[in-house]
Parts: sequence; structure tokens; C-alpha cells
Amino acid sequence: MRNHPNISTNRQIKKFLKKTLFGKNIFCPKCRSFKVLKDKTRYRCKNCWTRFSLLSNTFLSNTKLKLNKIWLIIWCFINQTPIKQSQSLTGLSEKAIRHWFDLLRKQLPAIKEKIKGIIQMDEVYLGGFGGRAVLAGKEIRTKKVVFEVLKSHQVYKTDILSFIENHIVSGSIVYTDSSPLYRGIDKLFGVIHRQDSHKNLNSI
Repeated sequence: MRNHPNISTNRQIKKFLKKTLFGKNIFCPKCRSFKVLKDKTRYRCKNCWTRFSLLSNTFLSNTKLKLNKIWLIIWCFINQTPIKQSQSLTGLSEKAIRHWFDLLRKQLPAIKEKIKGIIQMDEVYLGGFGGRAVLAGKEIRTKKVVFEVLKSHQVYKTDILSFIENHIVSGSIVYTDSSPLYRGIDKLFGVIHRQDSHKNLNSI
């Protein structure tokens, strides 16, 4: 695995994950504070003292595999590498490879309707603490709305990124509020990001 030309170092992978999941600065996934301390291989929030890692709020949160091995498994999955060859490349058992491929397959989004043009995007909270959060996007010209009901009462950076990837066409202009959750979306998905009051958008 160490000599595989498509595998990145743990440092490179961590840099990619930080940029993708958090943007420029690490923030607490619980209270969204940027007052975060590095605690060995994890982080600790100075505001609410929550301890978390880069993968805490992803489907990879409970894995004990090293990042470069996970990266190689994902590479094998994307390139449809046969089970036996994936075993040889990763050093994992057939059972482990099948488990990971099944897990990755479940992360593939279903084909969903996308909106484009000038988009108003916002998060809504239903039922308060313990309720559900909703992400919604409205196509200003047609008034078409797409939305996702999240599993938690909180919205995370990964939810924002997933929503944009699944529902918004590249090249669209996306208006949001000033939440740090939206930072960097223009660099990751080819959309044009603008911050503005939703009241102003209603007049467009």
C-alpha cells in the first residue's frame, strides 16, 4: 500500500478533510465556536469542551483504520477494483473489503432534482432542541424549492456540502446568510457564493 501511486500521505488527507469539512478554520460541530484547541490527534472546544476529530460527524466516525488505508479503499471502490485485487492492495480480508464497499455504496446519493440560476439557501429548525433541522434551496426565477430533512436538530458543514452537491447545479449563484457553515462552498463546487439578506432576495 505504501508504494501505491494513488495513495496520499496522512498529512495530505488530513489537509483535504479539514478544507472539505470545515473550510479555512476548525470549528466545534456542537456549538460552532472557533475557539478550538488541538488535543493530540483530536480537538477540544474551549467554549463547550466537546472533544471531536476530523471524522466525528461523518459515516467514518467509528473506524479504527488509518486515513491512508481508508483513502485506498475509497480509490478501489471508485475504480471498481475487483475484491481480490482490493484485498491485495489494502491488506484487508475479503469480509472487510465487502463491508467497506457496502458501506460506501450506501453513501451514494439517489438521483435527485437539481435547481440552478440564482438560488436562495437557508437552514430551518423544527421543534427546537431534539427536533429536526431542514436545509432548503429556492430557485428565485421559478420559485421551485428543494429540501432535505436532516437526522439531527443541528446543521453541520457536511450537511451543507452534501446538499449543494445533490441539489444545486454548478455555476449557480447561491445566496446565504453569514453562517460560517457556508464558507468555502464556492471553491468546492463551482458555485458563486454571495451573502445577503433573504428579504432582499424576495425582490429579485
